[in-house]
Amino acid sequence: MDNRPGDPVKRMVACLEKKGVDQAGTFLHEDFQCNGPMSDPLNKAQFLGLMKALFSALPDWSFHPRELKEQDQSVTFSVQVTATHAGMLAGIFPGMTPIPATGKKIAFPSEHVDCTVKDGKVFRVKVDSKQGWVAEVLAQLGHATK
Repeated sequence: MDNRPGDPVKRMVACLEKKGVDQAGTFLHEDFQCNGPMSDPLNKAQFLGLMKALFSALPDWSFHPRELKEQDQSVTFSVQVTATHAGMLAGIFPGMTPIPATGKKIAFPSEHVDCTVKDGKVFRVKVDSKQGWVAEVLAQLGHATK
């Protein structure tokens, strides 16, 4: 078990930065929940599936994590996602029309992330995203959702 709450968070983010989605999943609690990337909360399997789909279509996706702060079982940090749409974007949500690679560069505004650690694993992630990662990606690709 990790000694500091930031350890599983740092390891999860490091794995995601290397596109090691399955490895990142080893640092997530079985009851993991993520709020912010989409309109509805995501469980562990949904979050990992979303990351795989985004990384497939946007292989240079980076969170650019910074300013990590730990307090008790809480960890906060900032991200500023950048990516290039270099592959087919598909399977994000049911009925989504696949979007072929456009070569467009994507840059999100800086976002605050709050994580809670439980039993040495990342239990909850809350991203303070204005419209959510998926909506932001689609908007910047010219496929805004209603």
